[in-house]
Amino acid sequence: MIYFGIQTMPVKGVFSSNMTCAECGASEFSAFGYCSFSHIYGIPIGVNKSKVVKNIECLSCANIIMDKDISCEYRENISNILFGFRKTWFLYIPMALILSVFLFVITISGAEKNKLSSEERQQIYESQQISYVTTPKEKDIYVVDMNKLNVSSGDDDSYKYGVIRVVKVDSDTVEFAISVPVYKYLSGVNDDMKIKRHLKRHYYLREHAFIKISELKRMKENKTILRVERE
Repeated sequence: MIYFGIQTMPVKGVFSSNMTCAECGASEFSAFGYCSFSHIYGIPIGVNKSKVVKNIECLSCANIIMDKDISCEYRENISNILFGFRKTWFLYIPMALILSVFLFVITISGAEKNKLSSEERQQIYESQQISYVTTPKEKDIYVVDMNKLNVSSGDDDSYKYGVIRVVKVDSDTVEFAISVPVYKYLSGVNDDMKIKRHLKRHYYLREHAFIKISELKRMKENKTILRVERE
C-alpha cells in the first residue's frame, strides 16, 4: 500500500480563446489533460505543479489539435483555464476538513482544560483573598465597611464604603492609611480605583490605624474587609 505520493487525474473543460481552429475558424474548444496531486493514504492534500494539456478539440468541427501543435502562449492560457481552482477545488476539501477537525479538537480540549465552574473560580478567589490578609504587603488596598471598622463617617451610617491602604507591615501589626472619601455605594470606591484616585496621597487621612495581622482574617470573614487588591 502506498501511504503517500503523487497521483494523476484527468481533467476536461470547455473554453473560448483568441486561438482559432485551422479547419473552420471557430474559437470554442474542449480541452483534455492531466494534473497530478499529492496524497496521504489516498487522501488528496493539494494540486501538484505538474499539469499537462494533452489535446484540444474544436466544438464546431471536432478537429483535434495535439499538445505539440499548440503554441506555448496558448498552452499556458489553456492550462490556467483547465487546471484552475474551479476544476480542482475538490482536491483541497479532504485536507481542509482534516485541518478543521484538528483545530476544533485542539480548541475544545484547550477550552476544557481552562474551563472552571463558577464555584471553582470563587474558591480560588477566596483562597487568594485569605492569602492576602494572612501575608499583608505594603501598598495592598483593602476595600472595607467603615462602620464595622469603627471609623465614623458622620451621622449617616449609610455612607460606609471606603479604602484602607497598607503603609507598613511589622512582625505582628499592620499600619493602614484610611481614605477620606466614604461612599454610600460600593461603586463609588470602584470608580475611584478605576481612575487610580486612591493612589494619591491626599486621598487618605493623616491619622493611621494599626491592626493586628491575626485580626485581618477574622475581619475578612465577617465582611469588615470586603476585598483586597494587590499590585
